[in-house]
This record gives sequence, C-alpha cells and structure tokens, in this order.
Amino acid sequence: MFAMPKNQCHIQDCTRSVATLCYCCQKNVCSKHFNEHIEVIKGQLHPLVEQRNELAEKVHNLKIEQLTDKAYEDLDQWRTGIYKMIDDIYSKKRKEIEQSVQINEALFVKHKNEQLEKIEKVKLDLEQLISQDDATADQIRELKSSLQIIEMNLAVFQRQFIVVQTRLWDVDLVQIQSGLNMNFVNSIGQRKQKQQAGGMSYAHQELEEDF
Repeated sequence: MFAMPKNQCHIQDCTRSVATLCYCCQKNVCSKHFNEHIEVIKGQLHPLVEQRNELAEKVHNLKIEQLTDKAYEDLDQWRTGIYKMIDDIYSKKRKEIEQSVQINEALFVKHKNEQLEKIEKVKLDLEQLISQDDATADQIRELKSSLQIIEMNLAVFQRQFIVVQTRLWDVDLVQIQSGLNMNFVNSIGQRKQKQQAGGMSYAHQELEEDF
C-alpha cells in the first residue's frame, strides 16, 4: 500500500492538491471536495427547517386535554381490569365456599342434631317442672345455663362454619402524579444549546484560520 503524498487530497482517487482541513471528515481535502462538503452541510439546513416547522406546529397545537385524555384512558383501563379481576376472584371463591359446604355438610348435620338433642332435654325438664308445679332456684339456673351454652355453641358454629376474610384496597392503590420537572428539562436543553454553540464557534474559528 502506497503512502498518500502529504499535499494530495485525501479523498479517494483525487489527485488535487490539499487546500484545507475539513473538520467534518477530519481530512485534508482540495478546494473542490471542501466545497462539496460545505454544500452537503448546507443541504442539511432545509430538512432542519422542515423539522423545526413540524415541531413548532406540534407544540402550537398541543392541548392539555390531549394529555389528560391519555391519563383518563389509562385509569379507565385499570378500572376495567380490576373489575374483571374482582369478578374472577369472586367466581373462584364462590366455588371454594360450595366445596367447603360439601366437605363440612356431615359435621353440620352432626352438630345440629347434638344441639337439638340438648334443646329437647331442656324441653322435657321444663315440662316435668311445670307438670309438678314445683321448681327450685338451682333448677332454674341450670336450665338457663343450658340454654345459654346451646346458644353460645350455635353462635360459634355459625361464625366458624365458613369464614370469609377480605382485605380492602386503599386509595393509594392508584397514584396520580406528574413526571415533569421543568428545572431538570430546561437545564438539559440549556446544556445542549451551550455545547452546540461552543462546537459551532470552534469550527467557525478553525475554518477562518484555514482561509
């Protein structure tokens, strides 16, 4: 591979003499190719104008309703999903209740019969005391205690036969907030503008020195 002469344009197949350093491609080029590079750079201005105009139109036509509509849509989608999930959980738990009833049905019948037997015994004791027209305070207390125990057992059985434990969601399940931080956004834009301005002034200075 032959070394390229120092004074020859670094563009492939070009034999013209070097005129300046092109800071776009970082190559020593002849005046023809330098002008071509300048035209390429200039050619990027019009698309930027169009891009700027499109962006200006977007910002000009931007309405707060466009942003809030998306937020409402997201919230509605969440609500629909939650409703469906609740319906699915509800159906599943109903089946679990039905299964629990089937499993505990024999226990239910046993407990019910036991309590009915105790109630029947109290009935017989009452009928006997009434027929004899004679009852002591201790007998009355014993009958009252028997009825209270039966009633307590019934309440406990009813409460424990099937227990449904639910947990309520609080308002923090969905959080609404803005992700905007204007100081942060503005600082990024300002830094980019400074960097771009610094780069353009440096390139402009170097081109002036070459000419």
